[in-house]
Amino acid sequence: MKIELQTNQYLIQEFMGVDKTKRFVPYHSCWNWLMPVVHNCTKIIENYGYDSDERDYIEDEIFNLDNTLSEFLNNDIESVYARVVEFIKYYNETK
Repeated sequence: MKIELQTNQYLIQEFMGVDKTKRFVPYHSCWNWLMPVVHNCTKIIENYGYDSDERDYIEDEIFNLDNTLSEFLNNDIESVYARVVEFIKYYNETK
């Protein structure tokens, strides 16, 4: 689990343009750190130029509006964090 957390940490830091040698940042447990990442994901989804199939996959499978809204309302940061990591991996594979 700790290795996965560290791997995801580096993945997010790279995505956000943050130096990987920076101290550990609690993206997985602190909304103040996670929300800028969510915002960056949203900007990319809106502006990247995904075709309709890719956009449908992102919106239906990764950031399913009903599930994600419920997770925010229930303060389920772990699920939102997992969605962010999944999106970043998808983005890195398709960019």
